[in-house]
Amino acid sequence: MLDLPYSLVIEATDEPDYFVFYSPELEGFSGIGSSVEDCLYKARCGMKEHVALLRERELPVPPVNPAPTVVIQNEQRPVRGLTWGIPARMGTPRLAERRPAMVRTHGLTHIALAVRDVERSAQFYGKVFGVVETYHRPGFIQVETPGSHDAIVFEQAAAEEIGEVGRTGGIRHFGFRLVAPADVDEVARAVEEAGGTIRSRGEFCPGEPYVFASDPDGYEIEIWYEAGSSS
Repeated sequence: MLDLPYSLVIEATDEPDYFVFYSPELEGFSGIGSSVEDCLYKARCGMKEHVALLRERELPVPPVNPAPTVVIQNEQRPVRGLTWGIPARMGTPRLAERRPAMVRTHGLTHIALAVRDVERSAQFYGKVFGVVETYHRPGFIQVETPGSHDAIVFEQAAAEEIGEVGRTGGIRHFGFRLVAPADVDEVARAVEEAGGTIRSRGEFCPGEPYVFASDPDGYEIEIWYEAGSSS
């Protein structure tokens, strides 16, 4: 049974792990996925979020389709220059006609934080996320997350920088994606026991829990579970 409020079109591209999807009934709704199943999963949650955004911005919301369909087809090349995506008036970017050529990487795997006490920070992330130390010198500790090998650097803030510690400028937060949704309770307890603070917690959609927390320096961390294809 399709648990979708609107019909969905999924298009396969020349790349085996790159699919695009959109709804012909829900203006501006579109996305990308790594498989048909991934597109279906993302569409279920995404349609709800899209409708909520339309209502928040007082834009028309189409009636729910009681008998939605899913069409899976090869990519339909649009008219030159045509894109689909959120309407420009909604202030969010559109999907490009095709995925641009890119350099292959292992993802965003490194962050450096200015902290008040490098030892305290290393202990906090060790207790909560199990990071292990890979390099240590006065005022500088580098740690690595187990399994995924993400690197986090803690640098002792200079006296004139102390007031800026915990302030992220244009960066809102960084995050850790959970392997299992049941671990969200354990990680919330670990955050508080290690000296952090829980800012909020809940579910993005059924089965996808999250926690927003602050580390001892005030940096905001998102800890969440997301189903679907893993990269």
